[in-house]
Amino acid sequence: MATASRTRANEPLATDERLPETFAPIDRDGGEEPPLMLSLADMMADPNGEVVLFNDSGLRALALALSIDVAIIEEGQAGRHATAAGEDVSGFRFMRFDNGLKLYHQPDLDLILVRDQSSLS
Repeated sequence: MATASRTRANEPLATDERLPETFAPIDRDGGEEPPLMLSLADMMADPNGEVVLFNDSGLRALALALSIDVAIIEEGQAGRHATAAGEDVSGFRFMRFDNGLKLYHQPDLDLILVRDQSSLS
């Protein structure tokens, strides 16, 4: 398993707008199935605006759909911290988005960030 989080997008935007440097094409291996896809818009944050993704399934990667108007403003590794729901996320990777949501995930889970193309219409 990977030991660090990576953020990537699988396709460039349909417009001339450029993706932030944290986005890059997905490396596609011959027979590998696409990762499970979740939407950032569907996540329910706690009272502090935090969401925790636990990887009890053993997945190596998880795709996260972002609307075109949401940007990552901070990412890193959490120090000692517990969420409002009491989840210990010490040592987890995190991303803070400009919509106020802060997403935590276990360090061995690769997040693949994908721009939601339906938001371009």
